[in-house]
Parts: sequence; structure tokens; C-alpha cells
Amino acid sequence: MTIKGRRTATSLSLKEVLDAVDAFHRRTGRFPTQTSGVAIPKHGISWESINRRLANWPFSKDPTATSLHRLVCESRGLINLRDLPRLTKRMVLEWARAHRRRTGDWPDRHAGPIPGSFPGDTWSRVDAALYYGRRGMKGGSSLARLLADHGYSRLPYHDRRARLTFKRILELADMHRRRTGRWPTPQDGRVVDDPHEHWMTIDESLKRGRHGLPSGWTLRKLLHKYRRRKTRIKCPDVTEAQIARWAERHFRVTGEWPLRRSGPVIDGLQHDTWRKLDFALIKGSRSLPGGSSLPRLLFEQFGIQRRSDVFLKKKRRPGRVAPREGSSLDWGARRPDEAE
Repeated sequence: MTIKGRRTATSLSLKEVLDAVDAFHRRTGRFPTQTSGVAIPKHGISWESINRRLANWPFSKDPTATSLHRLVCESRGLINLRDLPRLTKRMVLEWARAHRRRTGDWPDRHAGPIPGSFPGDTWSRVDAALYYGRRGMKGGSSLARLLADHGYSRLPYHDRRARLTFKRILELADMHRRRTGRWPTPQDGRVVDDPHEHWMTIDESLKRGRHGLPSGWTLRKLLHKYRRRKTRIKCPDVTEAQIARWAERHFRVTGEWPLRRSGPVIDGLQHDTWRKLDFALIKGSRSLPGGSSLPRLLFEQFGIQRRSDVFLKKKRRPGRVAPREGSSLDWGARRPDEAE
């Protein structure tokens, strides 16, 4: 076959293509695909051009070589996952019953390889075929739905989702707290008292209104309303004089005045950080008047002059804007025409 490379049109045989495949495998440890780049640097031929030429070239002696992927699989004894045999519902149900006898539970799409099936077949690929309509299946279904429709699942699919209500979620949360001593969060993984559910899935269902639940909720909001769960720790009130004393203490210990990113407050209240204090000064929380900030407080209390995004919203070039009359802040050098 003749393949047009970047430099010239070159005639290659199947043996030369397979030699290039073996050389690529020895060099990289894997077999090439049509996106693997240059196949034969001498002639500037890419794997994509080889794959395209194989698809358009009628091979009377080797009809399986209709693509690079199929040629590699057939010639090197690999399993071609794109050409797995057709499936039937009866076949899938027989595999599921065998899985049940062997493990004591019905399979799901994470159950891994299927013993006694086609080489390279897994429950994940069977589930994808049922969902997307591949390998002779109709599509629009799934492994869980197929088992539920034939009464083979531990809990029918529609009944399992229909019982996901506020009352059921609160019952699971109460059982979780009695067992662990705390309320559940979306990061707690699978629900121990109901292995079919997952706390992250429940939280997403509450947010998006899935499975018959109203939207706009979260697991945290539900527990706060019906179980009085505290959403956050209430920080105690502080005063500007108290923050100024902590800042002075920070300077004596570290030799530097605190910034927002300075971390926990030395000798401060529990869980307090300089970022939280700066936010309280800006927003007016924790009994503070608001409209201030940590850099502004340090300037007013100790005369500390510092460039900050609180004073300087945008980064200005030196000399573009003259300092305000009567201001003690140094915005940068003056323009040459303003120099005395």
C-alpha cells in the first residue's frame, strides 16, 4: 500500500507496518494508536495516516486489517474490546445469577470481570452496553434496572428511589449520630444503615431536586432545620483595642506586624485567625463597627504604613497618580515634571 507522508509518498507492506508497531512497543511499552504521533520518522509517516490507509485499502489476504487497532489486536493476540460479541438480556441474567451463587450478592457495575463470559468483558462494559445501546442491546437501561425489572435486586430500583424522602433521610441521619456521635456529612461515604445509598448522592439529590425531592436543599440545611444542627461555631465578640493588643503581641514575638495570611492569633481566642479578624473588621461582625480592615487598624493605632489592596484596589504604576494632598501614604514616586 502507498502512504503519503510529509516528505514523499512511500509504499509500505503489512510486514513493515507491524515492524514499526513492534519497535514502538519496545520503545514505549505499549502498542500504538492513531493518535500516537509519528510512526516512521524517516518518511514522516504518522500512525493516523496508516490507520486511514488501512481503512481504505481492500485486503484480500487479510480482511481483518481494516484499522490499526484491529490489525494490532489480530496480529499480536490482544483482546479487541471494540469487537466484543453481541449481548442478550438472557445472557446477562445468567451471568448475574452465577455471580449471586458465587458471591452471595447481585452484581453492580463496579463488580469487575465476569467469569465465564467473553474475554475482557466486565460488568462496567455490560452496564454501558445496556445504557448506550451497544452490542445489540436496545439502550436506555442499566444493569441495576435490568435486575430490578426481573426481581433479582435486593431492593427494587423504583422502590429504592421512591422512599428517598425527608423522613427517610432524617431517620438515616439519626441512626448515624447514634452510632458515631455526630451528624453525617457528604464526605462520610456510603450509608452504613442502607448500603444502597451514599451521603454524597443524598446531598446532590437535595440540591438538584432528584428522586422526588424538592430542590434548593442540602444535607446541612436539612439537619439544621429539623434537627437543630449548628452550621458553624459562633465566634465570640472582640473589640478593636483587643485586636490591637494581639497585633502588638504578634510584633514582639515575630518581629513583624500581622497580615491576613499570618495564620492563628498568638494568645488569641480559640480558632481565631488574622483572616477572620480582618473579615470581621470589614463586614462589622462580632460587635465591630465595620468599614475597617486589619491594615487600616494598624495604620490608625500604630502608624504602620503598608501598601494593601484595602487602600489600593488596583495596582497603579509609580508616578501615574500623585499622592493625595495631606496624605501620609506613599503611593510611589512623583512624575519627573512634578519633581522640585
